[in-house]
Amino acid sequence: MNVTLDKTGNVTAKLTVSIEENDYKAKVEKRLKEIGRTHSIPGFRQGHVPFGELNRRFGKQVTSDVINDIVYEAAAKYIGENKLPVLGQPIPVNVTELDLKNNKDFTFQYELGLAPELNIELGKEIKVPYYNINASDEMVKEQDEKFRERFGAQVPGEEVEPNALVKGAIMELDENGNVKTSDDAIQMINGIVAPMYFKD
Repeated sequence: MNVTLDKTGNVTAKLTVSIEENDYKAKVEKRLKEIGRTHSIPGFRQGHVPFGELNRRFGKQVTSDVINDIVYEAAAKYIGENKLPVLGQPIPVNVTELDLKNNKDFTFQYELGLAPELNIELGKEIKVPYYNINASDEMVKEQDEKFRERFGAQVPGEEVEPNALVKGAIMELDENGNVKTSDDAIQMINGIVAPMYFKD
């Protein structure tokens, strides 16, 4: 893996992360085996799914997820180690689906916004207003509820609350209501959906 930075302006830069098959292959195999060991796959006993079948069903998704994780970690590590004054989050350039069938090595680029250098001299003549803010009980209650939603624990449940995210296995069904097993079937082990945004 190789990470490089090119300054494109006084407050802009482009971060490039190049990744090879050896950087992610072992992690993909480990994650696929973990899926076979810990998840129930229709048609197989738990823990007895052949690796080839796991790779056929979930290889593309898992490989994409692993590559995404590795690239993100590499970019974050580079930014942290080099103490880059990044404003906001890195913005991916040319977001496209990975062609895993024809390519094994990939290059990703991110645009960075950098904080400008500031030389500010403060003197006693500079006055800054001080504001007294009174937090009402309603404001405190609202903030408390938002914190609970953002930092609440994810727990198994039988019912879905109106504002809950739902995580689990998502399997495409055929016209008879059975799980599709063809190569083009949609199958996700750790899918997340937000019912509060469903329109139908």
